[in-house]
This record gives sequence, structure tokens and C-alpha cells, in this order.
Amino acid sequence: MALDVSVVISTRNNLEGLKRVLTSLDEQTFLENRYEIFVADDSDNSETQDHVTSLSRPKVATYYYSSERQGYQAGRNKCIKQTESNIILFLNDSCVAPATLIEEHFKAHVAFPHAIVRGPLMPLRGLVMAELPPFTAPQLDFTIINSSIPRLGIAKIETFDEACQESFQDTEMYWRLRECGFKETFVSPCYCFQNYLCYQEHSLATIKSRAKYLADSAIEYYRSQPSSSRQEAIQLDFHLNVLQLLLANSAGHSIASSFLQGKLEGTGWLQSSLMDSEFYYYYYRFLKEQLRSI
Repeated sequence: MALDVSVVISTRNNLEGLKRVLTSLDEQTFLENRYEIFVADDSDNSETQDHVTSLSRPKVATYYYSSERQGYQAGRNKCIKQTESNIILFLNDSCVAPATLIEEHFKAHVAFPHAIVRGPLMPLRGLVMAELPPFTAPQLDFTIINSSIPRLGIAKIETFDEACQESFQDTEMYWRLRECGFKETFVSPCYCFQNYLCYQEHSLATIKSRAKYLADSAIEYYRSQPSSSRQEAIQLDFHLNVLQLLLANSAGHSIASSFLQGKLEGTGWLQSSLMDSEFYYYYYRFLKEQLRSI
């Protein structure tokens, strides 16, 4: 039987985390002869390789590839070249896969064959995943973790760009996929747990700095080969919503700043909404400033 899903796990100096995600992938509802696992190792020691190669009879064959300390994308590229399935799911060593993870990603690709399927990342404790209908929502600051891509999409873009700054590599790859006509579809049943969630400091200064960096990168990407498809990929047709317009004035910024700096009691969803809206607002503003020089 042909393989349906290849799981690529990136890891760096986190053997315990890798063991945890490998164990969770051994307990999947998806038939074990229909998926394979690859470990893309960017560690500076041999612990990961020693562990993976010592696995006696794992339920699923696990393949090991070292990036030779060249970054996450170098390891992922090595793994991609060896995969045999039509769907590639990307995880890392902070993930813990629920038993249905691979099955849900596979079902999503059956329903949306030309989509980048994105599942939510959730902390191990404290949250219950709400069931939401699948929806398409272009992302500015994209992450590859718990995202799956059809082989056709990988074939179109060939590989991850290893020359990009590491913090920008996922988004750059996402732009190229969008340029080739692949859209992101958010599917809530494809949720995955993370042992820890790494967020940047929740301050307006940090959000503004990240938005400017991404806008500068977007313009550089567009300038390298101007086209309507690249314009759509970096969302030059983006429009501000009502919340972002409110945040554009000083009073709105004052309220947002108080929430983001913890001075006011706010629910998690409100803080998250404010962060996203602030990010989109600044990205759009910096993008427009850069466009004047083109």
C-alpha cells in the first residue's frame, strides 16, 4: 500500500522533546503502514542520532537526517527529498500529537486537495479546542509547525530557502506557495499540542518591530521579481478592518497598550485579537511606506 503522509520533525538539542513527539506518533488512529516519520536534526551533539538509530521496532519506520548545523530548513530539505507520500506534515520537538492528528490532516487534504492545511497549536493544559468550520485566512506571519503541504506544492517551490534568515524562512516559503496558487485552510480538528508555546513579548514595540521586518522582507521579495501573483502573495491588496482602523488613532493605541502590557484585566481572546490587529495594521502601514519608493 502506498504511503499517504510523511511526518517531518525538526529538532535541535531537545532529545526529551523528540522522544515525547515520537511516542505520541506511535499511537495514531491512522494506519501505521500509511505514514512514515523523518527526523531533521540540527543538534550540536550525537544524542538525537544515537536515540533514533537505536529504536528497535518502532511501530512506524523512523528515518534520521542531520542538517550538519546548517539550520532547520537544511534538515527539512534533506527529509523532503526522501519522502514518498503525497502529503508532508511538519512538526517539531515541542509538539505532542493527539491520536487523531495524522488522520485529520489526511482527511483535510481529501476535502481540500490544493490547500496548505493549518491546524491550531494548543498548550498541553488549560484549553479546550472549539470545533470550527474550515476557513481560508491568509497569514502574514506564517509558521510551518502543524502545517501540511501536498507534494504538488512542494514540487512547485522545490525546497525551503536555506539562505533566508531563520525567523523568516517559513513565511518566505508560504509566499512562494501562495504565488503558485496554494491557499491556507485552517482546520480546527487538525489541532496539535505543544509542551510550551513560545510567544514574543506582548508589547506594541515588539509587534511593531516584527511587522516592519516582515514588510521590508515582503518588498524585497516583490522587487526580486515583480508580478501580480507576488503582489497577491504578500497581500498588497490587504484592507484594514474596523478594529485596525480604531487602533490607528492615539486613543486606540493607548487602550491596546494597556491590555498588551497587562495593565487592564482582559480575556485571552481579546488580547490575542488586539495583538493580531496591531500587527496587521503596522504591516500594512509599513508596506505602503515602502511602496512609495518602488
